Amino acid sequence: MCPAVLDYYDNNRLSFKKGSIDLTNCIEVKRQESLSFNQHVFSLSTKFRGRDRTYYLISDSEEDLSLWVQCLTAVLHVDGAGKS
Repeated sequence: MCPAVLDYYDNNRLSFKKGSIDLTNCIEVKRQESLSFNQHVFSLSTKFRGRDRTYYLISDSEEDLSLWVQCLTAVLHVDGAGKS
């Protein structure tokens, strides 16, 4: 399997890379329905060397949110309950 990485940046111009999320160890992709700070939030849960980490990502619209979740769950072979 090739490595899967999602890079994140400080702004929309992609001028400074702030970090990367190693998706190889992703165990869950989940819509976050109850977060009050934004309507279009999903999370990526990873486990690496015994440590759990959850990243929260915000999409621009409900349509984008659905597309992100659908694509990531398909590519990473995970679902809302974790590894399939």
